[in-house]
Amino acid sequence: MKLNTSTGRVRLYPEMREVLLSGQQAEVLAVLIERAGEPCRRDEIAAAVPKGSCPPTMAQVGVIIANIRDKLGTHRVLTGAGGWWLDASDASRPPAWPGAISFGGIHLDLPRRQLWVSGRRSMIRLGWQEYLVLRALIEAQGMPRGRDEIWLSMPATARPARPSQVGVIVYRLRQRLGRESILTDGGGGGGGWRLAGRTEDAVLSAAASNVLLLDPATRRVGLPSRATSVPLSPQEAATLQVLIEARGVALSARDVFANTPTTVRPKSPSAVSTVVSRLRRKLGPDHIWTGRRGWWLGTPARVVGPIC
Repeated sequence: MKLNTSTGRVRLYPEMREVLLSGQQAEVLAVLIERAGEPCRRDEIAAAVPKGSCPPTMAQVGVIIANIRDKLGTHRVLTGAGGWWLDASDASRPPAWPGAISFGGIHLDLPRRQLWVSGRRSMIRLGWQEYLVLRALIEAQGMPRGRDEIWLSMPATARPARPSQVGVIVYRLRQRLGRESILTDGGGGGGGWRLAGRTEDAVLSAAASNVLLLDPATRRVGLPSRATSVPLSPQEAATLQVLIEARGVALSARDVFANTPTTVRPKSPSAVSTVVSRLRRKLGPDHIWTGRRGWWLGTPARVVGPIC
């Protein structure tokens, strides 16, 4: 999720919808986000929010949390003896943008020029030239790209005056992403640059020893019983992600339909069964079970991004 504390708007992923919180609710949610999945007690929340947003009594902290859970979904804000905390998957999972490309833990939203790096809780807004250079490197999927090649891939109106200046843009990107994120092939960039990391097939195959793994950016699934990952259509990947996030709870066709992003949603709830049938053929019937209440996963599963 992404919170704008000044407006109280929360962007929820993978639903790609916005929720409006009150100022007090936004300040409390900001505290939970800052704790990054660690439980937070009533008194800790009250002490962390600005004085103007602090509830008059400790009991009202619970009321505010309850209102946040109603708006965001009870599965996002968890509760226990230690207090309240955000589901860790919301903090660590990259947004499932329809127009995103990824490699090596770097996820680039093409329409918005926003960048998400796995392991960070905030997005980075790129300048136009930084966006173009990083896009060229991501599209290379780990292969080196020379400065002339990158320069020519940029629109004439946006490219720097000389190919040698591409190195300056790469330097700025390294400052923002971390020097280890972009590797140099050859001296001084003469041989080009490439992104650190492995291809999605290798990542999913290596990590999928005992769990089903879905990378929503590449729409590929790693299965415990297969050496290579399985490609999915956008609709199949979105449906599988909904089932993974249900964590073994049976979902009806209406449940899956309601939780699927509108851009890849089937035409009607009744069409969900067709998508699930295609998934079962690709993944195997043992992974997706069916019953009177709907479908659920019979295999441990999680949503991942490419691993560096």
